[in-house]
Amino acid sequence: MRNIRRSSRHNTTVDTLAESKQRDAGQTIFPTLRDLLCFSAVLGYQVERKSDLTDPVPFVDSRIFENEPQAPELMYLIGLAETKDVDCLREENEEDLVSLFEKYADGGLDVLAEWLKETSSDPFGDRAILEALKRHGYLELQDKPPEAVAAEIEF
Repeated sequence: MRNIRRSSRHNTTVDTLAESKQRDAGQTIFPTLRDLLCFSAVLGYQVERKSDLTDPVPFVDSRIFENEPQAPELMYLIGLAETKDVDCLREENEEDLVSLFEKYADGGLDVLAEWLKETSSDPFGDRAILEALKRHGYLELQDKPPEAVAAEIEF
């Protein structure tokens, strides 16, 4: 499998979510780029948003991606859900599968970038993501403050 790419227009979003450590927590929201990739691909699929890569740049090395078994499995599931055809899993269709996964991940990064802009007062993005997940019905906070929910989430 080749390396996974993303559009260069997402440099700021990727930096905010997976490379810049939060002041209080001392860590990034997503511990690895692979985690951000998988989250954004699922988000893109959920909201039915695919995006063609413009000015593609490397995102996640294929060895790192394949080193966590759930990551390729997630790619296969998205491919199956999209195509509704098990032939998408054949070795000769791997490039199409990776490309589809990249498109959904890029679409998810578009959504994340929008969420970050909506809550521009949140320099690290954690509150922006939690609030957007709640607002769109993906997460029930049950009257807990976002900080309490964030402490319970693991990637």
